[in-house]
Amino acid sequence: METTTFEDVVELNVGGKLITTSLDTLRKETDSMLADKFSGRHVISKDKDGRYFIDCDGEVFTYIVDYLRTGKLPPQEKVLDVYELAKYFQIKPLVGELKIFYSVIYKNQIAKLRDRIERKEYGEVKQKTIDAIEDGKIGPKENKALHFFCKLGRCSGCIPNKDSFEILGDFSISINIFIDTKSTDLTEDMMALLAYELCELGFAKDALPKKGNTGPCMLCMRVQEINQIILLTQKQ
Repeated sequence: METTTFEDVVELNVGGKLITTSLDTLRKETDSMLADKFSGRHVISKDKDGRYFIDCDGEVFTYIVDYLRTGKLPPQEKVLDVYELAKYFQIKPLVGELKIFYSVIYKNQIAKLRDRIERKEYGEVKQKTIDAIEDGKIGPKENKALHFFCKLGRCSGCIPNKDSFEILGDFSISINIFIDTKSTDLTEDMMALLAYELCELGFAKDALPKKGNTGPCMLCMRVQEINQIILLTQKQ
């Protein structure tokens, strides 16, 4: 079996970023994948200059190294990326410390939502929403209010417009998305996941799912229940 002998100081090429650290640092968490990788039991690829190559984001990896050196945690905006890489390298103490950050808690909650909702039903609502936004040719720099409701059996006056939502949100850009609510249940889980994924897709920086009612229709006097997602250009 081939093995690797390391110097005390190790030169790394991590996704193109050059990092120098000690062998002790890389082996600090003895039950991690990173320690196993540099245990000497494996052959590690090298770049053309003889540096050991690790195929991941070099900037994120520097925060892993900083934690192993001194216990320093990453800045708030990097927590989620470092958390995912720490899980990959099985650095359990770092994973445990990052779990309390809001961004990680939220990401884990979203993962649970994905497991709970009906896949096919949700996929149809998501695609219909994306199509409606794209058909409106509305850019990502404009705040938008998405209204989800059933138009079946309603008169023309029941179709919401921006003036119907003074309580839910006063936006000049309003997009109505018609959903057959008899066959598709727009649950809170579904709307929360949709709001999150619309941000991931670049339609907004932040999204707020809400629920409410319009005022009485001027023609039939019905009150319409509305699911709404506010797409915002800035984080709230």
